Parts: sequence; structure tokens; C-alpha cells
Amino acid sequence: MMYEPYGSFTVDFPFGMPAKSASVVESCFTSLEGGGWTRVSLRQSRWGRFGKVAAMVFDGYSKGWGVIFDGACRAACSAAGRGSRGRRMSLSRRCARGASPALTVAAGLLLGVGVGCGGAPKAGPELAPPLGVDLAEVRSGAVAEVAEVEEVEERGPWAAELRSYAVYHDDYARDRFYSWTTAEQVEALRGGGPLLVATATSGGRPTPYTRALEELAEGGSSGAELARALREDPALSRHRYAWVSGFATVMGLGPRGYGDELIAIDLDPQAWIVKLEPAKDEPLSVIDLAGRPVELARAVAEPARIGAVYHVRDHEPIPYREYVICNPAMVTGWSLRTPALAAELARERRLVEELADDPFAWLPELALREPSTPVWASRPVGVDLVGLWRASLAFDNERYRPSVINLRELGDALAGAAVGGAPLVSSPGP
Repeated sequence: MMYEPYGSFTVDFPFGMPAKSASVVESCFTSLEGGGWTRVSLRQSRWGRFGKVAAMVFDGYSKGWGVIFDGACRAACSAAGRGSRGRRMSLSRRCARGASPALTVAAGLLLGVGVGCGGAPKAGPELAPPLGVDLAEVRSGAVAEVAEVEEVEERGPWAAELRSYAVYHDDYARDRFYSWTTAEQVEALRGGGPLLVATATSGGRPTPYTRALEELAEGGSSGAELARALREDPALSRHRYAWVSGFATVMGLGPRGYGDELIAIDLDPQAWIVKLEPAKDEPLSVIDLAGRPVELARAVAEPARIGAVYHVRDHEPIPYREYVICNPAMVTGWSLRTPALAAELARERRLVEELADDPFAWLPELALREPSTPVWASRPVGVDLVGLWRASLAFDNERYRPSVINLRELGDALAGAAVGGAPLVSSPGP
């Protein structure tokens, strides 16, 4: 720490990470002409110490410091008996080519600890400034100068691994899925029972998926005929819910998981996938496994080609999405407790545990709470590690936000999956 009375102080800022990963935060106080105002400038630098997640953490703090200044000003002005009004604030993000980015926040604001606002900075909040611009205006009209920040090169296997699990609303053609189930259902499968067991009223009431099909089938949208086929065709009446990884659903959407047995399911290369987005004006569309569009009329005429439904609920209180495997004739095989599945579980567990031990897991709180649904919408040209994590998720809730605690809990849940014992493999056909 370096401290210059009434001028500045500089500290390492590890934010809970090892000291070697700490950035540097420098705060400077400058008395402005005319008195009554002190400019408070904060500069955060040495972002390169964050390694592969530097650009991501940089973006998080770019938003966070403005909120911190806002809150500090409100608290200090309230303590001084002044209204919560403040001068215009500016955020400047600068990055010289080849250098670590630097973030500077400069504001004619009062910070509540050790900063006064008349002449030289003084201790305590008793000299609040003659504030003149409402903070609501600061938030909506703040001056922001953002220079280009070079994206930090992604290193290591994590980006490639997360990219393999990422799903977007415009890129969802997949042929391998994973579904958690219970020991009881596994015993039924070993006894020759069907893979697809859920129906329109499983659990005693219609599921959101079946309710959506019912509403569309009775409506007048262009997908009404296809909705009726998905709802009424006997070959498509039973289904199983799945995703493209195990870690993204291992703890469930609600308070409980779906079981500790993981099933791998493979679709026929000739299968089609229907996208169901109930909130859209045109809620149904169809693609083949190469991502090419299939006309709705053709899907209605050939429903036997439909293998799965990509069901999107990104406007729910807890947004989620899922694959609904709905046609046993388009399943070329499924398996459980195989060496390949054990290897997949080990790979996913290693991934989340390594992420938990990396600066990746120490996002600023504001960045941690950002929703995943905007990332789901479309595959971007370039994306950081956090964007890839969010694109891999099925559920946009607290349990899957990439904090250290959550990532470790995911690792523990994957460690509890059933492995070993007699494998069960079925292929092909119903």
C-alpha cells in the first residue's frame, strides 16, 4: 500500500484471489478551482495478472465501479444530511495496444471514507459538495469513453471444452444427449422397459412442454399442424428430457436433482429437430442435424423424421431450455454405466473443478449476476470464457452461476454419479 495524505493511495486489489493475481487500484483526490469540489479518480490496472479471464473481469469491473461510486456518494450525502444528488460522472476504459487495459473512473462525487469536498480532501462527510445533478441522470446519461480493448487470448482446454457444450437458439443441432435418471428407472430399463417414459400427464399434471403444444395446436399460428402432430401422433407421445452435458442439469432446476444415473442418447443422422419457443410470434421451426432449415409442411408430412424438440423457456421467472427426445425410432442407441460415460463424467468434473480453482470463478458480483439468456440467443463471432459457460447452461438460476461455491458443488454432484457396475447398451430401434 502507498499513501500520500490528501493526494492519493494505491493498493493491491486481489478480490479474494491469490496475491499474485491482484490488480492495482489507485485513488487520487484533486481540489478543483473555485473550491467546494474534489475530483475523485480511481484507476485499476495490471489486468494481465488475471490471465485468460482478464478481458472478462475487466468488463465486470467497468460496470461495478460506477455503481460503487453511486452508492458511496448516496451514503455519504445521506450521512451529511444532504440530498442524494451528484455531478456528472465519467468512466473511461483505456488499453494501449500490447499493454494491459486500465480502467479509470473519475467523478465529482463524495466517497464516504476519508474524502471531503472543499479544498483539500478532508476526513469525514461533513463537507458534502453543492451537488447539482440528480444521480438518475448520472446513470442514464453518464459520459462514457470506451477505447478498443483487445480480447485476451484464450489458452488451455477450457474454452474448447465449453464451446463443445455451448448451445444457441440459432445453433442447436446436436446428435448426442445426456439425461439424468433414477436407480428405479435403470432397473426398469434393465428389465426391458422403454427409454422414453414421460407422457403428457407424467407427474399428475401437464408439463410446460405439453401445455405449450396444446395451446399451439388449438391456436391459429403457422405451426398449429406441427404442434398437433407432436401432441397426437402415437409415435411421438412419449419422451425423455435431456441436455448436451451432464454438469448443466446435474443439480436440477428446482431443489432436487433428477437422479444419479446418467444415460447417453444418440440420434439418427437423418433426424430432424424442432425448435419450440412459445413466446415467439412464430413459435415452431425445424432443422436437420446439419443445421439446414426444414419446411413446416414437410415436417407435418413426415413426422417420423422428428427426433427431438429444442424447447426454450427464456421468458420464465427462472429461464430454462431443454431437449425433449420424442421419437424412439430416431434413437440409434443409448447407454449407461459404460466406460465412455465414466470418462465423460470425469471430463466434466475436471472441467468445473479446474474452473473453480481459477480466477474465472472470482467474478465481480455484478458480472456474476448477469443473466445467461442474452447469450443463448445467437452464436457470437467471438466470446469470452464466461460467455461460453453461460451458453452451455440449461437453467439460468443461482445454482449454476460460475462462483467458486457453485462450481465446487457441481463437481461434488458429478462425483456422486453412479459409475461402474454392469453397463447397459441398447441399439438400435425403439
